[in-house]
Amino acid sequence: MAWQGFAFDNDAAASVCEGVNYLAACDRARRDGDGDAIADVMLIIEISDGRRQNGGLEYACHSPTAERWFLMKVSRFASSGPVHMVVAHEKITQRRRSEIRARHLARHDPLTDCAIRAQLADRAVPASPSCSCQAS
Repeated sequence: MAWQGFAFDNDAAASVCEGVNYLAACDRARRDGDGDAIADVMLIIEISDGRRQNGGLEYACHSPTAERWFLMKVSRFASSGPVHMVVAHEKITQRRRSEIRARHLARHDPLTDCAIRAQLADRAVPASPSCSCQAS
């Protein structure tokens, strides 16, 4: 399974593997400084409580050797008994890298990698308070 390979590649402890309470694992991550963990928990609780049927959150999960991004999707199943949900994580690293590259290219000349004129004008400030020239 993909999650087992991910866990192995990242030296995951047994405390974050199959059979573990997902909300408890998120709470541990939050206490360890993971800022995305609280948003994960809130989304799962909203869906569990029936305030939403589904939802998703993008998050970074970088390793010492690679930058990686994922999309967590949570869906609730309709049932007459206990609440059932699926939490799935999809790797979106290639898409995020493309977005970062597109933002960079929108602000920098592709040949020189220098900031384009429009960006420089946004940052222009008068040389002195008495200067009357304006950036155009």
